[in-house]
Amino acid sequence: MTLEGSRETYVPLEIDDQCILRRAELTVHNYLKNVQVIRKMSAPYGVRTYFFWQPAIQKSRKQLSVSEMDIVQYPEPWNRNKNHNQIINRCVPAVWDAADRVLEQHGIVPLTSLFDTMTDDLFLDWNHLTPRANKLIASACARAVTKDYLATDLPDTAERVAQINS
Repeated sequence: MTLEGSRETYVPLEIDDQCILRRAELTVHNYLKNVQVIRKMSAPYGVRTYFFWQPAIQKSRKQLSVSEMDIVQYPEPWNRNKNHNQIINRCVPAVWDAADRVLEQHGIVPLTSLFDTMTDDLFLDWNHLTPRANKLIASACARAVTKDYLATDLPDTAERVAQINS
């Protein structure tokens, strides 16, 4: 079925390995296209953009808590369909693996290993984080932005913006 106004066609998820790998590559490619659009829209105005890739429980090397182990077994707890949950557990790592190969070359900050040394509950479900995890991510983002900001020659940046806007 084709979504109205879209050139994309929805195809039901197949679960063979080749299909999963192809869809993972397409997902990351689509993300990178969105990043490119945002950068092109913001650059003329002198707006700096930052992109971050968050950790995923299926790819985490942290010591999982009991509740996090349950999340891995049943990523969607309301859906106890074992096959559906197995598909999620195969698809998410495939997307993160595809992203890992290209993130840094596109200036995207990978936060995928941020939780590796933590032991407390940080995942609420397969794609949502606890308030503490969000705070850790926010701090990591702030550090990256601050580091970039401090490395920037601000007068040149302001001058370039003024030239663009004149």
